[in-house]
Amino acid sequence: MLLKIQSGESVHSYIDRNISLNWRDPSARFFKAFSKSNLSFSELKTIASTMGWLGCRGLNRLLHFHTEYPVYSVIKNGQNLSYSQDAYISQAKWMGAKRQAFSFCPDCIREDILTLGFPFWHRLHQKNIEVCEKHNVLLQRVCPFCQKGFYFDNHGLDVIWNGCDSRSLAETVAIANNDPIKYKRSKLLNEMYHCGFHISEQAALKVLYEKLSSVDYQNFLPAQNADLYIDHLKLTVSRLNLKIFNSRVQLSITGLCFEAIMLAYEDFDSFLSDIKCHDNALRPIDSLWGTYQAGGGSCFNYITV
Repeated sequence: MLLKIQSGESVHSYIDRNISLNWRDPSARFFKAFSKSNLSFSELKTIASTMGWLGCRGLNRLLHFHTEYPVYSVIKNGQNLSYSQDAYISQAKWMGAKRQAFSFCPDCIREDILTLGFPFWHRLHQKNIEVCEKHNVLLQRVCPFCQKGFYFDNHGLDVIWNGCDSRSLAETVAIANNDPIKYKRSKLLNEMYHCGFHISEQAALKVLYEKLSSVDYQNFLPAQNADLYIDHLKLTVSRLNLKIFNSRVQLSITGLCFEAIMLAYEDFDSFLSDIKCHDNALRPIDSLWGTYQAGGGSCFNYITV
């Protein structure tokens, strides 16, 4: 019987936890094929199905709760009817599932052991985040005992369960964070992961441009790139108004929106409140899980399964 995946657990953590702690169970042996540097959407679909999360909805459930995919799907084009575009039928590798630059929070490890009996690698602690949003301590990117990184071909993720030379990562001393910008970035990403709705990127861009154009953004953190973001927002909004906006640039727009939210708002809920004033018909986050995108070129078909 497979182990239960934990709330906020990275999919790579779940794979290696089954290999390391559940190795006697025949049902967990197939995970060895997926303990590698990166995964394809097809492989993620296979993992989801083995967990009992079937079909398109199962794949999107795994993507939403256990990978970094919400960064690319919470804010999306209002005409896009699928959560993960063509992922359900794609054989492509997804770089968001690449196993690299893992890190851990010492306080989270101790808390997980206390409440669950074991620790795991948290999804939120991985990409472009330096601080634990829960404990406001610096994330550790190398082993405190041997200084190796937590890579596929370096220390390996099993060190969190098996230790390093008989020493547990739970012994690591937590270092307090003193940078409010890094802490805010971590909190904002966590709030974005837990957003219950899809946000129209068209509405998001307009709201952010209006907000940053009407306030003294020097009062917000960080302000050093504010002019660049406002100019980019202005250009993008003008393209929206001229109906020459290309929704294919969504990934870059998502990054722009995230940085603009960092500038304009204290938290994601405040941004969401302003969005609701412009868009009353927010779509629930799971409402698009059963639909995938097919076709290419300038014409897309949306298939519900």
